[in-house]
Amino acid sequence: MSKKTTRKTTKSTKAAATSEPSANDKARADALPKLNARPDKMATNAPTRGTKPAPATTPAPRITTSPRAKPIRATESTTPAKPKRLSSLDAAARVLGTLHAREARTGLTATELIERMATAGLWTSPGGKTPAATLYAAMTREIASKSAASRFARADAGANGSRGRFVATTHTARRAKA
Repeated sequence: MSKKTTRKTTKSTKAAATSEPSANDKARADALPKLNARPDKMATNAPTRGTKPAPATTPAPRITTSPRAKPIRATESTTPAKPKRLSSLDAAARVLGTLHAREARTGLTATELIERMATAGLWTSPGGKTPAATLYAAMTREIASKSAASRFARADAGANGSRGRFVATTHTARRAKA
């Protein structure tokens, strides 16, 4: 029975020890009013939230010129920005959207589209050997991927070995005229 009584006494001594504040608790209680009373003097070097830190007082770096040094470029360009070039698909959509009624129903082949885009000054090939084949493939890809939302549609499959004709969809034709 002596073991049981010692256990009970240890529990009662722990309870008595927890009821008294520790030295750390007393130090915290003493420091809290000091921190709340003078927050600006406690943090002299730390920047407060929302303010910029003070600039450094280091001297400016020394600029040296050497024969291998690159010349300094101006950050702003003096020439006006060039307008962005149209892609071949955008130019083809414009050409197909501005066709007259009879041509709009029959459509144009990729070769005819390339010729008309060049004469209108909308797009020229950057040096490719087969721009018509590239345009045809791009238009076919757009029709396959976007289906109803595509800017192009096929007029017919082509009878005498031609690859087919393309027409503008109704929403493309209205957009081009406006």
